[in-house]
Amino acid sequence: FEEQEAVVLEALHTFLQHGPLASTWSEEQREQICEEMAKSFAKPEDADEEQVWNMFASRIRQHLHVLLCAPIQRTLLQKWSRELPGLLTCCSIDAFLPLDEQALQAV
Repeated sequence: FEEQEAVVLEALHTFLQHGPLASTWSEEQREQICEEMAKSFAKPEDADEEQVWNMFASRIRQHLHVLLCAPIQRTLLQKWSRELPGLLTCCSIDAFLPLDEQALQAV
């Protein structure tokens, strides 16, 4: 991996496996998110901050769509499966092989 790619992939892997990273949002942003999410509870004043945050993380996981474009090579997939298993176990993978010139023209 290139260093920048590795940082992004590691953050995505951690999010998929464990939920939002603490460093993703500032304390002010987290408070604002919790205030907005608490409104969806029957009694917002009774909503526990941790409970609200967990609901937020769950919604993100349900609705998160990420498209990674990478060369699909056996060695790359093997490396990802060892180092970043969440990228393979928590995602759907569609592999597209390169098309030859004739196939591209037919499309």
